[in-house]
Amino acid sequence: MEQGKGKPIMEEASTEGWSWPFTRAGLTAGLRRYYQDTSIVIDAVDPTAMPDRRPSIGHIQGLEVSFHSRGGVGDCRLVLKEPLGTTRAGLAGAGRREVGVYSSLAAHLPLSTPAMIAGSPSGDWLVLEAIEDISESDNWDAVAYRTAIDALVELHDHFWNLGEDLHAYPWLSRPLDADFEVHVTAAKQAYEGIVEEGHPRAFSSEPARMQVLEALIENAGALAAPLLEEPATLLHGDYWPGNIAMLSDDALMVYDWQLAGVGPGIIDLLVFVNKSAWWFGKLPI
Repeated sequence: MEQGKGKPIMEEASTEGWSWPFTRAGLTAGLRRYYQDTSIVIDAVDPTAMPDRRPSIGHIQGLEVSFHSRGGVGDCRLVLKEPLGTTRAGLAGAGRREVGVYSSLAAHLPLSTPAMIAGSPSGDWLVLEAIEDISESDNWDAVAYRTAIDALVELHDHFWNLGEDLHAYPWLSRPLDADFEVHVTAAKQAYEGIVEEGHPRAFSSEPARMQVLEALIENAGALAAPLLEEPATLLHGDYWPGNIAMLSDDALMVYDWQLAGVGPGIIDLLVFVNKSAWWFGKLPI
């Protein structure tokens, strides 16, 4: 984000033709907080291209915002996220969780997140600062993977055994207790869909895999029971290289908190290992 001199302060621009889900006033207020400059006035908001990203929950779009203030003119790149519905029927909306993390928990996290410039309280949309100068996750080496795991350990340690305290945030997912039956029901429905439709073939054409899925669903309660005895911590929920920006100074920034929840830290580690291997195959660590 950059600011420069050369343009005097002017009246607030008209909202005629405004097609964004956020209001001009809301975005202006967010930029004024971000820059700590109460004289900022937005001149234009235009869509801009974003680097290719892997699938996420909802629609993501790049924004180019130009503005002026008493200090001159400026522009910045932002990201508009519009989560679609809930991750599972009966759960808090994915957007509500992410807005909640950025607005209520980000200041308490031991790792960096993008700044939220503006966000709908219901989670229908949020506007974040764009992350620049990152190392593509496809090219991570062993050092990058260790750095990411160390950051995950620090996150879990920070909230270790604070499950009761985290009840202050009712929008957080609770995959092993409050939300457990919802997840099991969804798994049953997905299994039945595979049987009826024969898709994806990677499962439907392999009887042994189908038997494993059926057994996992039938014994979900028994599998979850020992995990419920473990200390609870704050879970990212979808922690893997695709949601971690490894910056040029070897620092990292974590985003996509739409599945944030409360539970044993092993869940985040399993997601990290399995999803990394799914996307990248053999890992360097």
